[in-house]
Amino acid sequence: MTLPTPLSELLRQRSQEEIFTDSIAQMQSQSVATETWKSGDPTRALLFTMSFQLGGLEDPKVGYPAIIAGGFLGYAFDDWLDALATCNFNSPRNKATYANCSVQLTNTTAQDFGTLDPNDVTAENTSTHATYHNTAAIVLGPTGTATATATVTFEADVAGSDGNAEIGDIDELVNLPGVTVTNLTAATGIDREDDNAYTLRAQQKFISLSPNGPVEAYTYVVTTASLQADGSGVTNVTRVRPVGDSDYGEVIFFIAGSSGALSGPDATRAQATVEKWAEPLAVDSLAVLADEVSFDVTYELWVYDSINLTEAAIKTLVETFLRAEANKRRIGGDNETGDDAPGFIYLEWIRAQITEAVSPNAFKCNLSSPASDVALDLTVNPLTNVHTADVGVIGTVTGTVHIIPRGAT
Repeated sequence: MTLPTPLSELLRQRSQEEIFTDSIAQMQSQSVATETWKSGDPTRALLFTMSFQLGGLEDPKVGYPAIIAGGFLGYAFDDWLDALATCNFNSPRNKATYANCSVQLTNTTAQDFGTLDPNDVTAENTSTHATYHNTAAIVLGPTGTATATATVTFEADVAGSDGNAEIGDIDELVNLPGVTVTNLTAATGIDREDDNAYTLRAQQKFISLSPNGPVEAYTYVVTTASLQADGSGVTNVTRVRPVGDSDYGEVIFFIAGSSGALSGPDATRAQATVEKWAEPLAVDSLAVLADEVSFDVTYELWVYDSINLTEAAIKTLVETFLRAEANKRRIGGDNETGDDAPGFIYLEWIRAQITEAVSPNAFKCNLSSPASDVALDLTVNPLTNVHTADVGVIGTVTGTVHIIPRGAT
């Protein structure tokens, strides 16, 4: 009996040489005398050319390995994952959003600009070079008049976090000389949901269908943009920590975003979404914003020179990876019992992320900050109705990197 081909083999890309060798073996199994073929033989050359063409079909990104992977939620990626999760799980990917904020313009000249239509005015964050445009009409009169100052919403020209700006960062107008600009509120855009987060959320879809309200149902509906009760199609929530209390029939679920704490409108939207899609009968649910606990990281790292990167590049790689992983940590931290109780971001975890960022080239890492495990609160008190939880946010990252020759003693 012929054994089935393992899935791992179907997902693996074979080289042109491997396909050619396999083809020769197949022909030999059919009693074809391939041993008589010499280099340059037309049949051999034709088979080698066919192997080259078939090699293109085995490209893991666009060939049949990608098609096969596209049928399995744990293996699908990119557009294949979109098709699988949307068609089979009714879970579209959360798209990137455009950052927007309130911007104040002040005309310091005698020129009357009159009415400026939407998209007529372009502002810039000179630190990041991200640009923004007005979403509504602006009436801007000469200096000294009532209309010399105008406040209007501006939206980033690029989607996602590349358009983010802190208060005051948008500081230059591209096409209105003599007019000053500043953003009065922060601009925050959300990046397109990555494959790992998208896969996890799609896996939670079936769990969310239970009428008994499992905790994963809260996570799924709150983090799925297309299910938001206000019809906005936008959610800033990437982390949810539900905590049930059966004695009082309450479920408190804490929420946070990819970069830390969220704001009141996020809690309002999450609350309405849970009430619409996930709240069981005879149960009251309450959305609560998690608070930020910021901590700096100071490390010393030893890596082999086989990494082929400069010290500055290694530091950038470590910080980028560390922040990305920290932004996924659960609200309230981890603890050794797994209970819904206050937890920590453990030093062991921080050290592991630093070395993982440059694996397998790192072989030692010391931490001087934080000095101890970072404590995170997770407290639900139905008697006082005071509920608190923390989410860890990395502050300043400072590193010292030692690049060691692999052959050194």
